[in-house]
Amino acid sequence: MLPKPTLDIDISEFRHMRSLMIKVQDRAREIKHLQDKVLPDLKQQLAETKGIFKGKERKALEKQIQQTETELAEKLDKIPDILKDDGYPDVQAFMKTYRKAEAIVTQYNQDLAEWE
Repeated sequence: MLPKPTLDIDISEFRHMRSLMIKVQDRAREIKHLQDKVLPDLKQQLAETKGIFKGKERKALEKQIQQTETELAEKLDKIPDILKDDGYPDVQAFMKTYRKAEAIVTQYNQDLAEWE
């Protein structure tokens, strides 16, 4: 009988990395929603707002577009900061480390299933 497989990394570190990954993916989803849905809708509303008496509406929509673009820029700037707070120099370094750890855990789970 073969010996039970062992995990070569710290599982708590991997869980922490996974929670960071989920947090970054959530931020990316929010950014994508703003870019693909909210901003185009606001710009479309602005384009459709025509007429002499629609000045206030146009200004409100322009202000809303500007606020959305500012929010978008802030969210884009915060993604690397999430990872830097945990000691990763940039997103690429984190992704490389995460993928290696994920491959090790996946291989361990396969070996464990075969062992059982």
